[in-house]
Amino acid sequence: MADNSGDNDRWFHRTLTQAELLEELAERFGPDRWRWAFRCPACDDVATAADFRDAGADPGRVGRECIGRHLGALGGGPDGGRATASRGCDWAAYGLLRGPWTIVMPDGKELPSFAIADAGNAVNGGGEDAATAANASTT
Repeated sequence: MADNSGDNDRWFHRTLTQAELLEELAERFGPDRWRWAFRCPACDDVATAADFRDAGADPGRVGRECIGRHLGALGGGPDGGRATASRGCDWAAYGLLRGPWTIVMPDGKELPSFAIADAGNAVNGGGEDAATAANASTT
């Protein structure tokens, strides 16, 4: 099911199984789930599970919500909250415009998701790469 064409286009739609998603995340970022990163299709911010944890948010929301939702973007504004958030925006993969990716769960249920970030471009709001950010959060 996996189709790697269009990985660099944050709006490219892709459908894959949960197992394929987990395999691709591990191949791209390694086995440490705190380092797994997704790119928001609306603002291009890349966030890891560690970023969500550090923001006091549920790390399980990575890939489904922009980190900005937990850093002030829900304060609103015509710019999607970008002016009020320390980074990111108010986008959610499960909103009016879904995805851009679809993850098929083992029970057949389909869940919308952001695209996986490129390994070389896994930059958080502070400008560090995901590996550096994950290492800093564990020290």
